[in-house]
Amino acid sequence: MMMQNVHRSRQEQPTMIANLDRFPRDVHLEDGTTLTLRPLQDGDTPSLMALFAQVSEEELRSIRDNVQEEAILRRWVDERDFERVFPIVAVLPEDGRFLGEISLHRHPGTPRANVGEMRMYVHPDYRRLGLGSILINEVIELGRDVGLEQLVVELFLEDSSMISAFERRGFEREAILSVYQLIVMRYDLQRRPGREVLEIRNASHLPARPLWPDLVFGDERLLPIPEMLNLSQMLDEIVDKGWGDRPAIRYRNETVTYKLLLSEVQRLASNFARLGIEPGDGVILHLPNTPQAIAINFAVQRVGAFSIPTVPLFSQRELAVVATESDAKAAVTVPALLNELLAVRERDDNPIGPIIVQDSRETDAAQQIYGYNALVSRGDTTFAPVMRRREEVGLLLYTSGDGGRPRGTAHRLDGIMAVVQSFGRYAWRINEEDVVGALSPLGFAQGFITFGFLPFRYGASVALPNDPMARDGEHLLETIRKHRVTLLVASPITYREILADRSVDELDIASLRLCASSGEPLTRDTYAAWMDRFAQPIFEGFGTTEMLYAFLSNAVGMSPRAGSLGQAVPGYEIKIVGDMGQELAEGEIGFLAVRGPTGTLYWNAEEAQRKSVRNGWNLLNDYAYRDRDDYFWYVARSDDLIKTRSYRIDPVEVERVISEHPNVAEVAVIGLPDEMRGQRPVAYVVPSEREEPGEQLRRSILSSLRVRLAEYKIPSEVIFSEGLPRNTSGQVNRRALRERTRQQMSH
Repeated sequence: MMMQNVHRSRQEQPTMIANLDRFPRDVHLEDGTTLTLRPLQDGDTPSLMALFAQVSEEELRSIRDNVQEEAILRRWVDERDFERVFPIVAVLPEDGRFLGEISLHRHPGTPRANVGEMRMYVHPDYRRLGLGSILINEVIELGRDVGLEQLVVELFLEDSSMISAFERRGFEREAILSVYQLIVMRYDLQRRPGREVLEIRNASHLPARPLWPDLVFGDERLLPIPEMLNLSQMLDEIVDKGWGDRPAIRYRNETVTYKLLLSEVQRLASNFARLGIEPGDGVILHLPNTPQAIAINFAVQRVGAFSIPTVPLFSQRELAVVATESDAKAAVTVPALLNELLAVRERDDNPIGPIIVQDSRETDAAQQIYGYNALVSRGDTTFAPVMRRREEVGLLLYTSGDGGRPRGTAHRLDGIMAVVQSFGRYAWRINEEDVVGALSPLGFAQGFITFGFLPFRYGASVALPNDPMARDGEHLLETIRKHRVTLLVASPITYREILADRSVDELDIASLRLCASSGEPLTRDTYAAWMDRFAQPIFEGFGTTEMLYAFLSNAVGMSPRAGSLGQAVPGYEIKIVGDMGQELAEGEIGFLAVRGPTGTLYWNAEEAQRKSVRNGWNLLNDYAYRDRDDYFWYVARSDDLIKTRSYRIDPVEVERVISEHPNVAEVAVIGLPDEMRGQRPVAYVVPSEREEPGEQLRRSILSSLRVRLAEYKIPSEVIFSEGLPRNTSGQVNRRALRERTRQQMSH
């Protein structure tokens, strides 16, 4: 529709009057309030006067009309010309009050016929409930329908909050009119297609296209990515090179070759297809790190489905959210975790069908439970990979969202392949002789890339700990010794755990050629201690689940700077921006903004998407700065999320669960510094009046959490308090609580 409109002559363009048919229609604010959108109509003058009664002097300048004069508002109503000005009002149905007004101005028959101008006003009481975004979306749709190519809005320079609001909706700064202290912002209706459905599966779960980040594949250092691909083909390519007998997986006393791995993947994939798993379906991998988990992941890809790996420590509630929200059609797990999945599948809103159980031959077709070993024993070893468009979703990872509810972040096939190519070639410099060791589970982005794909693209092998649920440095050290690991990927806490064992010397890790770290900041002390002890640097990197993997790394130039996040990984552009989106100079502290072949694509979370992408750039909630050599340095998180052992914990979720204890009146959860874990969650509790604080209550609270929260989310300490610090809005002030605690600890 939009592409047809922009090529029409001005005389042929659709009229704005034609769009009257779409009104009235109801919309919903963030607090659940229902409003009706409709065009201005006869008799609206008194309602407009009430709406503009509280308009400020600054807002009057932006509206360009003295809306406090009744005569002007009456003229708006009586002299309506929908071909030139299309005014839309937001009405509260209960009493008819106007809560907002937006108008689209255009100039038919002039050189600016394809450019629309926008003016908007929202009642002060409703500005934080999403009404502004709703009205802007309405005008964007209207602009497209009438064949406009651009929308522009003029804002005053001092109105930083309004400028930021429009930037979050995808408007870009076009010009600054310094004489008038105005900034002109533009929305390109052609560059980013609108709300049409993408021609890929699962498009309905992804954000509207204007909310997408720019996905950039133009870096000449990256190999071309084919239009059609399947990620499991990397196994075929290694076998076709004559490397089929090379080790792919080292586990305990076993070695799985590439030929054997490919054969198992083919047999599994053929059975997945037989069980009804189709291209574009999601499959949950609720598994620890085992050779079978790697084969299953490749088999999911080979049949054309997409992987949904989860952390084995997920609670049943979290797993239920993932299963329902992802619309997963099947799941794979181990016997120890099967009951959790079965309980989830029994829910009425759950879409899971077949469940495949690793280390089992038992099959119950009536219950749709299938033994992994039985499937592998009779599969088809010639099953060919299902080719998919590069834009299709290949992976859905879950991270902490609002209130602790898991939030899905989708990754396209071409983005996964770009990470494997870029990081493998320019950071790790991996080759077929490398043995990769790590602890991170497949449910983490780090584990998924490290164990799931990257080594296999280059004919290297992965070494898995003897214990699939291993989480500490002792297990990883055993893996390094046993399998002669050359490339180590670990969190700062794991390095500190190895350092804590004074019996470990250089000979124990002599096989290592590169040590990489991410997940949380690596302190200068940890870097220095490792360097002094083992004469090896640790190459720190930085990435997010939304970006899939590290986009910053000290390994890029192989010149690590202790405490820094490193330099940009080839394929990524990174800058530091201020609150208004302006790029900051070296040394200035601001937010990290990133774009490249991967980017934030939230699953069923359009509002979160709006906050995370600005003008095509992925905007992170992390403060950092850039030095003169383009190394980036981490400063702090801008929110209250707690990072411990590479896990992210939303304190609101933990607080909500603790507050349900009958003897808890108030609670606040914060992260306190921890030498080993980075941070540890601590709960400050105000007991109810009828309960005395003490060890019995502390044990009761912690016991109540064990069946409701993942282990890593349970506070390491419960501290009783007579009251909690609050801000002017009455909300618990965690920052003040952290500061109060810091002062107490320093005395």
